Amino acid sequence: YRLFPAKHFITPKDKIGLAIENILKELAERLKIFKSQNKLLEAQRLEDRTNYDLEMMAQTGIVNGIEKFQEPGLILTFEEFPSQYYHDALNFGWDLKKYEEQGMLKIIFSDPSTVATEVEELGGGLETLIDEMGIKRCLVDSLTHFEYAAEESDSLREMEYDFITSLKREGITSLLLRENSNLLGDTSSLSQAPFIA
Repeated sequence: YRLFPAKHFITPKDKIGLAIENILKELAERLKIFKSQNKLLEAQRLEDRTNYDLEMMAQTGIVNGIEKFQEPGLILTFEEFPSQYYHDALNFGWDLKKYEEQGMLKIIFSDPSTVATEVEELGGGLETLIDEMGIKRCLVDSLTHFEYAAEESDSLREMEYDFITSLKREGITSLLLRENSNLLGDTSSLSQAPFIA
């Protein structure tokens, strides 16, 4: 038997399949351009991030929570503008802008120092947003950027710990991405924390 919640919004498999096909076509075109310009690192990074980000959002992320469980979500990004998320997600069959308009999603483009300061404050802006929207899931892209805000490895670990603890304190299911140094080379000499997902 299949059980579904009383209210559900499930994207049909054929629509997801078509979206994946469109993403792969566009990705192939962009990769061809990068490779023709001998920008191999950029090509590899684009390919890896596109595939990984969309897979994570599909399997454990924000859209799954919104569509299946009516759980509002938050995307904190330190690298991609919200418009890039809108564009990429539309190719996958997800209208993130619509979810924002419905109050089911908030995409915040910020920097790690600002976010770290926000989470240290009880009753700060981020906590208020989480409470007001009833946010249950959060995607952070990516923890690697905290390395640029930390001056030494001890402060990095403390900053990451405080951030993760604040999300747990709010009862949020989180997907925390970190750049993979095996693919991108050494992203920072400070990070000694393992990959977190």
